[in-house]
Amino acid sequence: MMFFRGGGSVKPERKPGGRSAGAYKEHKCDRSSLECSATHGSVRGYIRTGGGSAQGDGMVTLALPDELFLHAHDESGKMLTHRSSIEIGLLGAALIQMWIAERVDLVDGLVVVRDPRPVGHPLCDRTMEAILSLSNAHAPRTWVGWLNEGALDRVRDRLIDVGVLARGTSRRLGLGKARYRIDENAVVTSHARTRYAVLGLERPAPETAALCGLIAVLRLEGGLYVNLSAADVLNRLEMIGRNTPREVREMIAAVDAASASASVSMYR
Repeated sequence: MMFFRGGGSVKPERKPGGRSAGAYKEHKCDRSSLECSATHGSVRGYIRTGGGSAQGDGMVTLALPDELFLHAHDESGKMLTHRSSIEIGLLGAALIQMWIAERVDLVDGLVVVRDPRPVGHPLCDRTMEAILSLSNAHAPRTWVGWLNEGALDRVRDRLIDVGVLARGTSRRLGLGKARYRIDENAVVTSHARTRYAVLGLERPAPETAALCGLIAVLRLEGGLYVNLSAADVLNRLEMIGRNTPREVREMIAAVDAASASASVSMYR
């Protein structure tokens, strides 16, 4: 059984000026090769908590931030990198999910709203609200810097709501500590798609390809457990990420830059 724990934050950046975020300038992007959807990845299974079923055997639909959350922890529930980097990655995943769902677009490097309707994922919908609240548009790098704090908790709570995680507690030295049981079927299914892509066994869906790019820049490849050297795994993840649409590549690059900046700040 796997467990997750909680923890950290990232300092917001100074806000620059920009163009209107709410007004979508007509801009054609070739998405003919994409299966546009708000969420992806069906997971069947349930969590057993005290002999009961938290989810039953129904179907749970995971979004890109959910998938990244699962890839960002090892089998013991330990984070594979710093919390700040994971939260930046989750915000980037939310932006990519919104782009695939045709809610936002990139125009001259700035995020602009194409369709203000909610996606139905708390992190994506909070991000949309923030974008709509400002009169000026900003680059992905700015958004992942401003809005990442608390992203881990939002995605964790979403996974609890859909039954992929279940709350539990452990006690050490008389102190209670929150822990979260996870549906192992969700992890197996999520990781299988990524491993198949890395091994070239199947062509990745758009979200999986974006996920591979995010895993590469966040250096989460150690959690994939494929029979290849770490360097080969990283190279294949990067290659998949480079083959995503330009807009997705720009959002992945924003995560890379923000994560690197946050890591440097931690050691100053």
